[in-house]
Amino acid sequence: MPPSVDVVITATQLRKLRPPSIKSAPLTVAVAYVTLVFVAGPVDGGDGTFGIVKLTGPAPADGAVVHLSSDNTALVTVPASVTVPAGSEAVGFNLATLGVPAATSVGISGGRTVFDRKQTSLLLKPAEMNRIEVVPFTITGGMPGHGRVFLTGRVPDGTVAAVSMSSSGPAATVPQSVTVQGGQYWAPFSVATIPVAAPTTVTLTGSYGGLADTYDVIVQPPSLEKLTVTPGTVTSGTSAIGKVRLTAPAPQGGAIVNLYSSNTAAATVPPTVTVLHLETVRTFNVPTHPVPQTTEVTLTAVFNGSDTDKLTLLPLKPDLTIQSLKYYDTEGNEIPSALAGQFYRMCANVVNAGPVQAGANKLWIRMGWPEATPTGEATWIQEKNVPVLAAGAGASVCAFGPSSLIKGTTVSFDVRVDFYEVVAESNESNNRIQG
Repeated sequence: MPPSVDVVITATQLRKLRPPSIKSAPLTVAVAYVTLVFVAGPVDGGDGTFGIVKLTGPAPADGAVVHLSSDNTALVTVPASVTVPAGSEAVGFNLATLGVPAATSVGISGGRTVFDRKQTSLLLKPAEMNRIEVVPFTITGGMPGHGRVFLTGRVPDGTVAAVSMSSSGPAATVPQSVTVQGGQYWAPFSVATIPVAAPTTVTLTGSYGGLADTYDVIVQPPSLEKLTVTPGTVTSGTSAIGKVRLTAPAPQGGAIVNLYSSNTAAATVPPTVTVLHLETVRTFNVPTHPVPQTTEVTLTAVFNGSDTDKLTLLPLKPDLTIQSLKYYDTEGNEIPSALAGQFYRMCANVVNAGPVQAGANKLWIRMGWPEATPTGEATWIQEKNVPVLAAGAGASVCAFGPSSLIKGTTVSFDVRVDFYEVVAESNESNNRIQG
């Protein structure tokens, strides 16, 4: 359609008894037509873009339909048409593109009719290297990382793009190439690391299409993940087992973990333990010492971080048993029982049936004779120190009794151990006084 149309306006007046009166006048009518087709570019193949069509003037009341076309629909597609709203002079539209192996120009045209068709071109660029990403950017040595390579555009369908990869050091390595499939613009890859003794920065490089990008990965040494002590509660004088665990395998030369006890008099640990190269766990012995009451000890491990665990020690309580009880007269002769009106010696063999005890024990010998004397109940206590009583070991303890016992009453013989103020007793009673 031309930019304007020349028309003739004719008016006819009918008159009675006379010929009609006819008047004519020329009139030029302006018509809105396409004056510009614009497309934003160049673009990376596979990316979308936009375009604009502009008219010479406002669109009519019913709008102006503009027909669009691409001269290579395999690479660039456009809407078949767009409508400029009534009263407007321009309208936008979207274009979709596909990846190209080389720079390619595609023609885009639009018009209301064949007379006002306008054309422009869109340059599609081939994919090039855009960037590298690695998550996390800090990786503990021996643990894997995950990365992605991004291209500037999509790879053409039916083809692949091989991105060349390299690493600046052995602490973090990547595949020699990463393949981006057709129709895609990115691909994943793995980062392998090895244990390190100190933080190490490694630069990863990706290259494709003449462009390259780099990304710095920091490989960290392992740190202490957990300290555990089992069992968490032990009888004092026995041992527990400690275990340290690292977040990743130990580096060359091992990982030296420092150990501390909050109460070395109750529980001790070695100053250090070494987690061997490429291992993550090491155990150690925690010997404990007798305590008079329930005691909680905090153990601490330190290696690029720290952790604690609690160890509860229960007091060691001997288990005393009187195995035999014998009576002797003043001349040392054994007699069957205590005799009224006579001095005598009472001896008992005391056995520890419980766990091994550390250190000497103080045995208290108590002889009691309720209502066995004229004055009623009385108690006589003697003290004797004996050597260590191991489990199953015994000691003989004796005490002299008074002569003021009354025939027919009873005497009791108690043995008491005072072990760090933990008292255990055993007794033998109802021994009737003979006349």
